[in-house]
Amino acid sequence: MVRRDHIEETDDPSVAGEEVLNFAPMKRIAIADEIATAILFFASDDASFVTGSTLQIQGGSMAGR
Repeated sequence: MVRRDHIEETDDPSVAGEEVLNFAPMKRIAIADEIATAILFFASDDASFVTGSTLQIQGGSMAGR
């Protein structure tokens, strides 16, 4: 959970932000470095044999839903 555009566009951003955090199992929004680290892995030689894969970077928000 990273993007906050929709939160800032609501009538009450603080309420919308709380709703997002209540939905998130980790109770926080990701920071850019957490996303960048995964991107750097796929761009590195460490991932040279990885093909056709995805990495879910969503803080567990899709678990059990």
